[in-house]
Amino acid sequence: MENRKLFYCRHGLAGFLSVCVLLVFLRNPVLAADSFSVMEWNRELQALESLGRKAGNEIMSEQHTQTVTGQIPKSYDPRQKQMVTPVRDQGNLALCWDYAGIALMESALLIKGYRGADVDLSELHGAYAAYHLQADGSSFSQFCRRTNTRTAVFEAALAGMGPVPETEVPMRQITDDFMLPEQELYRQQYKVLSVGTQPLADADTCKRRILQMGGLMICYYSYGLYYRDQTDGSGDSSYYFPYVTKRLNHTVEVVGWDDTYGAEHFVKKPQKDGAWLVKNSWGQKGYQGVGSGFYWISYEDGSLQKQLVLSVQMSEKLVQIKPPAAESSRQEEKQEEEEKVISDPLPTWEERKECALWQMPVIEEIQPGRKHAVRDRLSMQRKLVNRF
Repeated sequence: MENRKLFYCRHGLAGFLSVCVLLVFLRNPVLAADSFSVMEWNRELQALESLGRKAGNEIMSEQHTQTVTGQIPKSYDPRQKQMVTPVRDQGNLALCWDYAGIALMESALLIKGYRGADVDLSELHGAYAAYHLQADGSSFSQFCRRTNTRTAVFEAALAGMGPVPETEVPMRQITDDFMLPEQELYRQQYKVLSVGTQPLADADTCKRRILQMGGLMICYYSYGLYYRDQTDGSGDSSYYFPYVTKRLNHTVEVVGWDDTYGAEHFVKKPQKDGAWLVKNSWGQKGYQGVGSGFYWISYEDGSLQKQLVLSVQMSEKLVQIKPPAAESSRQEEKQEEEEKVISDPLPTWEERKECALWQMPVIEEIQPGRKHAVRDRLSMQRKLVNRF
């Protein structure tokens, strides 16, 4: 009897512990291998600001930003005004930070009035430029499938690498031996004029930044259990992670907001209405394959607390700039020409005498049949004069 009690006691305790572990898992799901902390994200943004200052960029200078006056609207959806580019698909690559960064640049260009191909920038060029900056010995294919610095595409742009149009470096299959020549790498269609950060908790300022700059780049903790596709007639998905966490694992662009977006649209109901409109990089579909590629993330999402967000200002379209490699090649060619001139032997006495004779004024009638002789004589004259 005692053995039976001991058996039930042991197995009952094991069952109780299993339930506890399951509850902990549901409240704090296992973190993805490529997750990072809010502190890491904030430090990256602050380092980018510092890099921008060193590169001579003005950090959110008032003279380069549009002033938004008056009351902030309760909702803003750039799709209604064609002020956001189409959703792209990162596929099986870990390049959400690259796609979000390029999308942020495109939105900033739309604010400046550019349209069409001028605002279709190359994600592949941005990723390779970031890889080129790192240069740790890994292949480009490995780089595209692992965790990297979320601000790397902007660091590359500040170093003179991109952005460029999609037509110049279109997306293609990425292999271990993939590479871009320096002539393609060191090209810029536009310059990053300024970068700036802002606490997401200051919602009004963030909304003004969206109206001024076109969008914001944020990170959040993505967990499949809390996505809901087609929660309303628009086809947009929704997302709300109900537990406070300091871990992040996905980077996207925020392009709008709606203070009246109902709490009932989420899997777990937040205490208040309101959500940010997010442009994702998983194609024009929802989490489960049905949707628009845009979704609403609740203001109260547990992973959005205490984080900074990034905004960017772009320059006007640049005149074609020769990359450093091309400029150095031109200088080398010029130096070779100078050395060639210096290495030429000095003209002999006979050549000097002949040159002097050729330079004497000659008065003669150019008759038919002698035009070529005169032309050859002038050519010889120029050649000898250049050798002195």
